[in-house]
Parts: sequence; C-alpha cells; structure tokens
Amino acid sequence: MGEAQSWLLHAFLQFLNLINTNTFNMDKVKLKQALIELEKHTIDEAEINYEEFLNVNLINKGDVVDDDDLSHHTSSLEVSNQLDVQVHLHQEHLEALNKISFDPTEVVQPGAAVNINGRFMVVAVSTPPFNFDGKEFIGISVQAPIYPYLIGKKAGDTFQFNGRDFTIKSVD
Repeated sequence: MGEAQSWLLHAFLQFLNLINTNTFNMDKVKLKQALIELEKHTIDEAEINYEEFLNVNLINKGDVVDDDDLSHHTSSLEVSNQLDVQVHLHQEHLEALNKISFDPTEVVQPGAAVNINGRFMVVAVSTPPFNFDGKEFIGISVQAPIYPYLIGKKAGDTFQFNGRDFTIKSVD
C-alpha cells in the first residue's frame, strides 16, 4: 500500500470514528459565553421588573393608609420578595457558569453538551430553550431529575427516564 493510500485509509477510519461516536464538535467556549450572556440578560430583566414593581407598589410615608392599602402592600411585599429571589437566583447561575469547565468531554458531566434522541442540552444551569450553533438547547443543572440518569454516560449509552427510553447520540 502506497503512502497516499495509507493516508487516505487513515483519514477514512478517523471519519468513521467520528460518525460512530456521534460527536458534534462545537465551540464550547462560545457555548459558555452564550449561557453567560443569557444569564446576564435575565438578571437585567429581573432587576428592571423588580425596580418597576417597587416604584408602582411602595407606600409613601406621607400618604394616608387604610386597611385595604395595607393588605395590598402585604401582597406586594410577597411579590417583591419573589422578584428579588429571581435576581439572586440568576446571579448564582452566573457565578456557577463562571466556575464550570466547558472543556471537551466524552462523558456527561457539568459543562457537557449532550444530544439525547436529537434534543440538545447543556449540563450547567437550568435555562429556557435557547438557540446556539443552529440548534435549540436547554440548560439543565445537576439538580435536574434527569441528571442522575445521565451522569457518566457516553455517546451510544441508553437509559430510561419516566418510563421512556433515551439514547445519548453524542457528548461534547
């Protein structure tokens, strides 16, 4: 076998290996940055909502206050606290993202991008669906109910969750 044929055979075998491992080689640095930007945007929106809510619902010290006003104020405090919790939750998400390694990996772990039955997820923090690299992703945290079934799995592994069968197509 000549040198050119040997090289061609080697390249073909590498190609087959890529197909068999179902990798989808993405830029994980860009994926991490996309998640960070998503969290920053969510924090900004939550802070604006919180400030707008407070501006509309605070009782001024000079106002005459009756029982109905106090009842609305108490309800407003509960909503205000929930909005504040959302701001802090997403700040914690941002801190967590900055600590997670998004290095390439062959097993499901924090920082892994995973294709399961054609659906893409990233193990980091919980997020609503978002588009990255032409694919729709969802972020899950290690506290997600499905994560214990995923941890340590590789491309080609299968598992059952909520009575359904799943196949891990790829891990990056």
